Amino acid sequence: MISRTISSVSNFSDFDVSASNELGESQMKSCQVLILFLCALTLTTALVSLCFAADAVEATGKIDDAESNLNSAFEAVYQAQNAGADIRDLVVRLGTAGDLLSKAYAEFRVGDYESAATLATDCSHTVEGIASEAIELRAKTEIEKSDRMLLTFAGSGIGLAFLLVSGITGWRFLKKRYWKRVYEMRPEA
Repeated sequence: MISRTISSVSNFSDFDVSASNELGESQMKSCQVLILFLCALTLTTALVSLCFAADAVEATGKIDDAESNLNSAFEAVYQAQNAGADIRDLVVRLGTAGDLLSKAYAEFRVGDYESAATLATDCSHTVEGIASEAIELRAKTEIEKSDRMLLTFAGSGIGLAFLLVSGITGWRFLKKRYWKRVYEMRPEA
């Protein structure tokens, strides 16, 4: 029985060795597959982050351009307002552009770089003609102001001339009338 146990143990150990070799090869293949999978996952993650980094850079550039365009449009509208132009329509469009830019910033913070870039581009398109329109309104208002000022000076000059002529004419008339009365009141000698 002992010999049988020893022989079965030796058979078992043979079995274990051959089983462990078979098991080792399958584990080795599993480990290789797992390592390949982890390498692929790491590489994919790195490439995806590079793609998003490019999108983030692009979105940042478009947002910066939109902000710059919006600031220059605000400055032009401010100058037109100081000149006295009617800027109500431009202010509404600036408000719309500001809303688009704030949404672009929100999308950028969330990580949706494509939407952020699209919203920033929409903001730039909305602001596109505002600065030139504000400059035209400012120039038009300044021309109207100078025309009104010229008309005011001309009207004032004409009014002053009329007042001067009327004053001189009235003074002469009153002077003649006064002297006529004085001569009539003179005693006859």
